[in-house]
Amino acid sequence: MLVHRRYLQHNTSVKGWVGWGPKGPFDAELVTIAGQEEQRTSLVNIRIRPSHLALLPGSRFLLVGGRTFPSRTEGVWTPNAVVFSPSGTPRASSASVTTSRP
Repeated sequence: MLVHRRYLQHNTSVKGWVGWGPKGPFDAELVTIAGQEEQRTSLVNIRIRPSHLALLPGSRFLLVGGRTFPSRTEGVWTPNAVVFSPSGTPRASSASVTTSRP
């Protein structure tokens, strides 16, 4: 995934290139290469800071943020994962866990 440097933000507590990450919302381009074929997919208005990217069947892909947090009142976790269609549009988002709060 390629992100223009204008969207990057540096975390001063982490040294080196791993301290740089995109600040949302941001635009990007996903580049996949299979054999001699290169495919580029434009992504617009990504709202999570991705820590994992997984290629899925049917040219779909999954972006996952590193953390999610529960709401204080409802106990529902904020979505931290988004499935994108082959065209690069978000199809579904979810959080990995739900819980009830007293």
